Amino acid sequence: MFVSSRQLCAGALMLLASLSLTACLGPPDTSAELFQDYRDRLERVLDTDFPVAERTLPVEVYPRSKVLLRDVAELKINLLDFLGLTDCELNRLVGFRNSSLGKMMPASQKWLYEQQFLSLGEACLTTLESQEEEADLAVELRQALASKREEIRNVAWNATWAGPEWQALMSQKEGGFELGFQAGDWVELSLALSSFAEWSARPESASINADSLEALNRRLLTYPMVGRLLVSTEEASAQMGAIVEGLRRRLAERPLCVSGAPTERSRILQNVLVNIYIVRVQPYLAQLEKARREWLPPLQRSYEHLQGDQSVALRAFAQRYLQEGESSLWREFRHTAAAHAAVWTEMLAQCGMAPGNRGAMTSDDRQTR
Repeated sequence: MFVSSRQLCAGALMLLASLSLTACLGPPDTSAELFQDYRDRLERVLDTDFPVAERTLPVEVYPRSKVLLRDVAELKINLLDFLGLTDCELNRLVGFRNSSLGKMMPASQKWLYEQQFLSLGEACLTTLESQEEEADLAVELRQALASKREEIRNVAWNATWAGPEWQALMSQKEGGFELGFQAGDWVELSLALSSFAEWSARPESASINADSLEALNRRLLTYPMVGRLLVSTEEASAQMGAIVEGLRRRLAERPLCVSGAPTERSRILQNVLVNIYIVRVQPYLAQLEKARREWLPPLQRSYEHLQGDQSVALRAFAQRYLQEGESSLWREFRHTAAAHAAVWTEMLAQCGMAPGNRGAMTSDDRQTR
């Protein structure tokens, strides 16, 4: 059927008008609206429907503290003997641990106690070994120190990964980030996680004191952002995956530009890429990646140092968010980004609009529609 140039122009104007409608309503306010806006524009330009991003969030939930807590063997030593050692500071520490206050210590304070026990115990052992009459007590203390060294990784785990502060840090109840999120605004959280990673590497001798440990715990409670990062990235990966699939289906149905030359439709599509994806969507995705680079490596290191053989309860969560295996969110996120770039390259190349081609958009064309 013959179509006049007037009809072609009218069709192009109608397409431009429909694409401009969303822009007139103003930029999106939430990440969901951001991806929906990008998706809607692509569907209108390509005159097709994209698959729905079906994913139940969150994919993996951080287990509750009581599930993560590890049993720590209670050390039984002869308190009467130790309390009688006036030359050893260990006696006062053990005495406090068995007081009513000592028995109420939270997990974070127990970690500090175990570190102090090892430090003071070594000094006390040196004293006992120089006194023949205390040989039996020296044997008992040596065994106690060996037991403490074996258990301190579990003590540190209970004070961190199984603690209430980490429940807040990993909580996904608040949902994802606002569109204005900037990873650089959360330096205090990055520093706190780095400190925990360093302490996890040497839980028996890290230079921790009560003030510094509680200060870092307060930071985790003040900046409970890791769970929100996970929700945001899950959403972004699912939405972008659906968009990539929609673009691939459209290309499989029929070429975008039959003649291989740019058309009005292909130029409008390129405008969507530049003014919607590059200007709005990509910066948001870049902030998610930046937050991942800041927060996940120290968490991965801490987990690797402390996980031991008792981390079954956290295994699914770790495989999804802390590791780089087949089920890793971060591998999926990067794969989706690469697939998105590849499908766009293919579409633009069909119309002679790949970078470097004469038909490619110039800076004068990059106007928000």
